[in-house]
Amino acid sequence: MKEKQGFIALTSVLVLSAVFLSITISVASGAIDALTSLIAYTDRDQAKYFAEACADHALLELVRTLHYEGDEVILVDGGSCEISTITSEGDERIIHTSAVVGSHTYTLEVRIDSISQQEAVTTYERIPTN
Repeated sequence: MKEKQGFIALTSVLVLSAVFLSITISVASGAIDALTSLIAYTDRDQAKYFAEACADHALLELVRTLHYEGDEVILVDGGSCEISTITSEGDERIIHTSAVVGSHTYTLEVRIDSISQQEAVTTYERIPTN
């Protein structure tokens, strides 16, 4: 009789351990997924801020030097972004910037309608990345 009670107790402990282990693994897996998503959102936002910083730099250079051509890489707070060669379309100038953080690329197009030493009238548009 004591052997049966010991067997039942041991079996109960093993079953409960398996249940608690599966619950722990499920919770840990959910936490890892949430952390991965948070890192992805952070990388995307950081790439956006880097691309916008490059666009702002290019705008400042165009206001300062009307013949600024772009085509440079800017280091920003431990990251970098690229300003492509500035192109013209009619009276507009077009700045393309891009930044890569982790697996996220953020590309920005800035169209400048007019430039003077005091201001630049612009439209910002995010370019979807394939």
